[in-house]
Amino acid sequence: MHKTLYKWIAAAAVICCLLSGCGGNSTETGGPDTSPDVSGAGDDLSGLFDDNSPTIEIGGFSYGWPDERDVFTYSGEPLEIPFYLTGAMDFSQEIGLLIFVDGIAQPYSAVFPDGTKKAEAYMQVFELEKAAENRFNLVFQPVTGKTGDSLSIQAVTILSPSYMPAGTENPSYGIYHSENLTLPLQIAYEADAPAENKRTATDKYDITDIPKSVTDTNAYFDMDTLDTVNYLSIVPADGEDNSILYSQDGFATFKIMLYGGPEADNNITVFVNHQPVQLGGADYLAVRTVKGKMVEATITLDVSSFGKLNTLYAIASSTGRDSDLTETRKSDSILMVNQEAK
Repeated sequence: MHKTLYKWIAAAAVICCLLSGCGGNSTETGGPDTSPDVSGAGDDLSGLFDDNSPTIEIGGFSYGWPDERDVFTYSGEPLEIPFYLTGAMDFSQEIGLLIFVDGIAQPYSAVFPDGTKKAEAYMQVFELEKAAENRFNLVFQPVTGKTGDSLSIQAVTILSPSYMPAGTENPSYGIYHSENLTLPLQIAYEADAPAENKRTATDKYDITDIPKSVTDTNAYFDMDTLDTVNYLSIVPADGEDNSILYSQDGFATFKIMLYGGPEADNNITVFVNHQPVQLGGADYLAVRTVKGKMVEATITLDVSSFGKLNTLYAIASSTGRDSDLTETRKSDSILMVNQEAK
């Protein structure tokens, strides 16, 4: 059984720092009466500290592949791969689930043992109650692969995906939207994936120097993580404020930056409001990292179909022969403001 139990314990001061915009990734928070409103209005987090404890248990759940198989065979019919999610806290937790085949975002439906199912989508959202196990099958036709291939499949959980900052005054996502990963399984292809499902890639990117601020920090703390750990971020193209991306004349322009870890092929998908978006007519960005250098791509999105406030992030996953070389990485979520929206 391939399973994972994830639980968060955080110091109150650290949580306070994260939520005030000091940076860091997100986690699940709160109890049934004190949790922030994940719909976007939850800026008062005082309930987290009511017990005056120096540490706070802020979330936890188990998830993974309940089947013993490491390889699933695709023969032309939709794949059905078992999965489970189980809450571990005394309060409800909202968890989003994405899956990737060979590092490419994969739409799927979740089919439960009683026959009920969620309509096909890239992200399925689950409300987890304590000790209540959610078992279901991930059902999908692959978006990539041909006869003879053996490609990875990996699931990525996202905490409190409905959360969005209430406005630009405090754009930080704080402890929300952090990712957790399963171990990858393999799909053995005895048939080609449907041609109409296949996704296309763009390879428009540059190789540049790693920012001096990063190398200086590593040198100061005598760290040598760049050879082993990969880092992914999204920043506005103007570089003025890394926590907010504003549109201009109906378009939003930003940079994707990926560096560190061993040299590897990676597929990078950009998400707006948890849905993949097109990158110049392509579905994802295909890159190869270079030791001691940074991959940098400048992306311009047409924001005309989006509302006023939106969530933007990217996910990079190693692919093909390199699929086990680096860990799948999500950038921090940032607030994208469509200034033309009514």
